[in-house]
Amino acid sequence: MAGGISNYAQAKLLDHMIRGNAASWTNTADHKLKLYTAAPDYDAGTGGTEKTGAGGYTTGGQAVPMSSTNWNAPATQGNGMRVTNKQTAAFSWTANADWSSSIVGAAFFDNAGTNLLWGKNIDASRLVYNGDTIRAALNAFACDLDVTVDAGISTYWKTAALNHLFNLSAYTAPATAYIALFTTNGNFRTGTYGGFTEVSGGSYARIAVTMNSAWNATNTSTGICTNSTAFNTWSQASANWGTIVGAALVDSASSTWTNLYAGNSFTGVAVNTGDTFSIASGQFSVKID
Repeated sequence: MAGGISNYAQAKLLDHMIRGNAASWTNTADHKLKLYTAAPDYDAGTGGTEKTGAGGYTTGGQAVPMSSTNWNAPATQGNGMRVTNKQTAAFSWTANADWSSSIVGAAFFDNAGTNLLWGKNIDASRLVYNGDTIRAALNAFACDLDVTVDAGISTYWKTAALNHLFNLSAYTAPATAYIALFTTNGNFRTGTYGGFTEVSGGSYARIAVTMNSAWNATNTSTGICTNSTAFNTWSQASANWGTIVGAALVDSASSTWTNLYAGNSFTGVAVNTGDTFSIASGQFSVKID
């Protein structure tokens, strides 16, 4: 079963990855896998009915270490990235009594068991009887990071976020990133250089962004992070720049970037000689899924 990442988890990861808030996300203890007899809202992380603790199930969930012991490395899934489970004892329960209600979903929570990270309905709900073993097959749990529009975080950041979420490898936020402007957009989802036409000449240059001070705390209800200050340090155009249709956070001040972090497309803005381009506070939005 594939699963979406909750707004809470998106917010925590973005605060770590964009704002450099290392304390916003740690994986220092086992996380909790809960089974549900009535599915919660997996995006909001609320509601639902967890199976009661009896018959070989413990209320509050089963401990699952977030590590390479239990999780495969991120792999391409459509336009996004996916992490799946290995088949280990952490994903298995043995019933010592009949379970009174069908299991319809499962969800992962942080190590306190209070904040839902991601989850999904089980494809076929099932009853569990005394002596049964219910286990997740290899790759049965799949956590996806994807977007349905061209703007969003790139494959590079999707991979880094999943590696960080599942404690496969830690990610350190860049201290400084740069905003590039485009007159033709490429693929923000993959972040590859081809397809983009960046502004050239006319006193244009990418501007630097200090990551730990340029962004608002991510909204935990929407999972969206926005710029806290205006991005307005581009020089006045000394020649026509053309019509700006997109912008991206990249890791280089000039030449080809190695990593594109996130990008936005927007209604074209013509920049002519004498104009000064700017992005107002709150107008550069980043969402992780």
